[in-house]
Amino acid sequence: MKVMKVHNKEIIPLRPRNDLKYINAFAYQNLAGRSSVNIVEFDTPLLIPYSEGHYIVSGNDIFKVNDNGFAVNEIFIKESMDRKDLINVKTIDKNAVVLGFMFRIHNNIGHFMIDQLPFALYKNKLLDAGYDHILIFGVSSSLLRQRLEEFFDILKINSEFTWEFRNFTPVKLNKAIFVQGLSRHPVWKHPVIREFYSSLRPKISDSVRRRLFVSRSDAKDRLLVNEKELFERLESLGFELIIGSQTNVKDSIEKFSNAEIVVGVSGAPMVNIVYCLSGTPVINILGEDNPGYWYYDLANLMNLDYYDYRCKVIENNNDIKNKGARVTTNFTIDVN
Repeated sequence: MKVMKVHNKEIIPLRPRNDLKYINAFAYQNLAGRSSVNIVEFDTPLLIPYSEGHYIVSGNDIFKVNDNGFAVNEIFIKESMDRKDLINVKTIDKNAVVLGFMFRIHNNIGHFMIDQLPFALYKNKLLDAGYDHILIFGVSSSLLRQRLEEFFDILKINSEFTWEFRNFTPVKLNKAIFVQGLSRHPVWKHPVIREFYSSLRPKISDSVRRRLFVSRSDAKDRLLVNEKELFERLESLGFELIIGSQTNVKDSIEKFSNAEIVVGVSGAPMVNIVYCLSGTPVINILGEDNPGYWYYDLANLMNLDYYDYRCKVIENNNDIKNKGARVTTNFTIDVN
């Protein structure tokens, strides 16, 4: 494994986090100091996405993928290499940039945009090193695939790289590169993310400043059940409706770049606040049982004027066994 540091910056919050509920376990003081974005290279790697963990076998070394990068794994039993699912491993004779292998959570536009997509900042370094193929793991959502294709077109990835989507099945490559350290879910996000998304922001027109309401009506859970009633009030104040599944990347960039204010129900489409100008007010509506640190951190990173609006939970449909710590409860807001 070879590691090249490409960014080394302080991770410092712009405001204290002690005004948020449920946040003590994720306090910044435990992560003080500097953080690096690294380009990590493996020779002839075998990528193994087991349900119990993702592994990379390179030479005599076995690495387990975790939220901080890659760790030599002593627990992994070498005999497991005889498992049936490794008999007919797909071989791709390419030097590939690997995306989406880190977490299954990347099957979500918000997390993919923050945790993976800023790799494009280093595309010239990757091309110079002989990496002109991109392997994207675990993106099963047809809508997310479409959005990534739109991003690749905007970033000119389509004209410089070949790329493909793959399910979580074992694959062997000639060489593989991971861009690691962009974020550590859910605790912090590297300042290079701000650099990347600010570079996509078009020239701003003062004459077309927008008031945006970001809906979650197309989601399956964590719904604001009286969202329609709230938007009727906001629409009378000049707000326009944004539904993530109906808004392409180009339109998202244009609308959020020109936002005067953003009000939205917490969810993946709110990630588009990365295009907002510094100081833009952002009001994130979420249930009282939602920790809320992910968007709080993102807004801090982008220098936005961020507010949580906490709502009463009306339906506890969390299934901790099946969904882990993910909050899925629906909630309601007082619109009077």
